[in-house]
This record gives sequence, C-alpha cells and structure tokens, in this order.
Amino acid sequence: MKILVTGAAGFIGSYVAQLLANKGAEVTAIDNLNDYYSPSLKELRIENFLRETNFINIDIANREDVERIFKNSNFDVVLNLAAQAGVRLEPQDFHKYTDSNLVGFQNIISHSVANGVKNFIYASSSSVYGNSSKTPYSELDKELSPISYYGATKLSNEQSAHAITRNTNTKSRGLRLFTVYGPWGRPDMAYFRIAKSLILDQNFKLYGDGTLRRDFTYVDDASQSILLLIENLTETNDRISDVVNVGGGNVYAINQLIDVLNEISKKKLSVTRRPQVNTDVLQTSADGSYLEQLTGKIPSTKLEKGLLSTYKWMSEEVDPEKLRLWT
Repeated sequence: MKILVTGAAGFIGSYVAQLLANKGAEVTAIDNLNDYYSPSLKELRIENFLRETNFINIDIANREDVERIFKNSNFDVVLNLAAQAGVRLEPQDFHKYTDSNLVGFQNIISHSVANGVKNFIYASSSSVYGNSSKTPYSELDKELSPISYYGATKLSNEQSAHAITRNTNTKSRGLRLFTVYGPWGRPDMAYFRIAKSLILDQNFKLYGDGTLRRDFTYVDDASQSILLLIENLTETNDRISDVVNVGGGNVYAINQLIDVLNEISKKKLSVTRRPQVNTDVLQTSADGSYLEQLTGKIPSTKLEKGLLSTYKWMSEEVDPEKLRLWT
C-alpha cells in the first residue's frame, strides 16, 4: 500500500508514519519544518521515526510542489496531518493558519481527488466544538461554533472535505483529535511546559486559574486509533465522508495535571498566574462511541501513566539544553 503522510515531522505524524512503515506500507512523508516551534525537534523526529520512509521537505501551500508529489504516485491513502497548530497566534500571524490549514488543505485534497486517491484522511480538531455546553462532545452535534480562527479553519476543512469528495470515488474521514500528549510532543502545550519547568527548576506561567479541563489522549492511543481508522476506511466499499472523535473521555483540569507532574517529579511547580486567553475553550470531552464502533476500542491510557512516560523521556533522554531551546 502506498501512503502519503503530510506533517510527518510533527508529533502525531511521526508516530503514525513509523507505524505505517513498520506494517509494510510504502510511506512518502512530507513536512516543511516550519519554526512554530524549534525545527531541531522535528529534525530529531525525522532521524528517530522516519528512517523507513521517503522524506521530502515541501510546503503543502505550494501548489506546484504538491503537484509534483502526486505526479505518477498512485497513492492508495493520503493522510493529511499538516497544519498550523495552536490557538494563540496573534492576528497579524493568522495568515499562517490560512496558508497551511486552508490553502494547503485544499491543495492536498484536490490533488487527491484529481489523482483518483480512494482514501483521504485528515486531522480536524476538538476545537471545532468551541465552548459547547453539551458534553461529552458528539460527532452528531450540529451547532458547532469555534471560538478561535484555528478551530474555524478545521471546521472549514470538514465542510470542504465533504463538498470536494461528494460524487467522487474518494472517501474522506476527519479526525477530531483531543489534546494528544506524550514523549516527543509539542513544546507549546501545557503538559510539556509544566514538565520542562519542573525539570529545569523554572517558573511556569499559567494562563487562567487552572480550571480549564481537557480530554487528554496519549499519543500511542491516538496513533493506534488513526491506524485502525485508516484500515477501516480502506476496507469499506461504502461512499464515506465522516468525522470521528479521537479521544477517550479522560478529562482532567490543568490544576490536576500540575498535581500529577508534581508527584511524578517529587517537586513543587513554581507558578505565576496570567489572565485567561480568550481563544482557550473551557473544556473538551470526547464521546468515543463512534470510534469504538469503527475500531473496537477507545483511548484508555490513564493520565498518570502517560505523564510518567513523558516525564521520564524528557528528564532522562533529552539534554536540558535542548529542552531550553525547544521551549
């Protein structure tokens, strides 16, 4: 099976690309190694996860480069994980969301359809639910109102995927990912910054009062779920255009996250409080019933176990100077 993975030097992309290659897939892995966070971490992921893939450095917003990737490729599956991540960019930088999440997404999906790719899977986000008061969040919810431009671009991806693949032979599936964490993760995320602050004995800037609640999904669970969702999509002959929550209902407040990492590290985090960021949703909580229906399982790794593995990786395998550089 020939598979294209975009955003392959990213956190989730690197894990999934390696899993696919290990299962015998012929993986073409692409990434533009942008500087949203340190490219050196992405380069290390390439060295550690993408050895068995064909890695190419391109930007999916460049239509000509994308066209060259698809030329004579005959991909069976396209997995689009490339995106400008995070919800906290300043308005003057919103073009980064537009370039990657809208223009880049359209380039990848339109070339997939034009080249007869049968299976198109892409990263959406729990951010599409906004501040919905109806929990847990279900794929059946119709009144979606993202509160960040990032979330709006992801909802646009879902709508575009349905419209573009309609009446074609391309099946599409969006992955509404819920706060994926673990070793090799994103340095801009709270769990990573808290652990780094404990390891380096630094102060942690906490935005808000720590009561924000997130559905935490360990990266091994998320990666295995994605693999199973790809297999499910490729094995069905039905014309599909759906979205799937990738989360298991493991909801914790940020204050609880701090408590767990304090216990793991045998330290006490020094915290400076900052005003709440208005693009941060108050809570996320996944209804995993559709994911379980499709794959037979949902993410189940307990936060304590996942954070222990993450902290051990950061404290035992990562040079402290790299932690400073990455964050």
